[in-house]
Amino acid sequence: MPLSPPVINENARSLSDSTQIEVPSYLNVSIGDVVKFEVVISTGERSEHTINVTQPGQPMTFEVPNDWLRKNAPNAQINTRVTVTRPSGNFAVGESTLDLKI
Repeated sequence: MPLSPPVINENARSLSDSTQIEVPSYLNVSIGDVVKFEVVISTGERSEHTINVTQPGQPMTFEVPNDWLRKNAPNAQINTRVTVTRPSGNFAVGESTLDLKI
């Protein structure tokens, strides 16, 4: 299952103390899939967030605290990893880099 890269929800930036990052839905998404979103910084620091799919077809929103991003991503660029695990145990991984404006 191909995974599209996550995107930053710019509309929510000024309303929150966190950066909302949306992971688009993917082909054949199913209730019970587990989606793990990781932010990985070049120093090795990471922030992990996991959700269980309850509404197939909808983007999944993950919130990463801006304080954590300011402290750990001073170059305003983060690497992301999205892992989708099916109830059967099959999984897919997608990685990308996002530019931040904090």
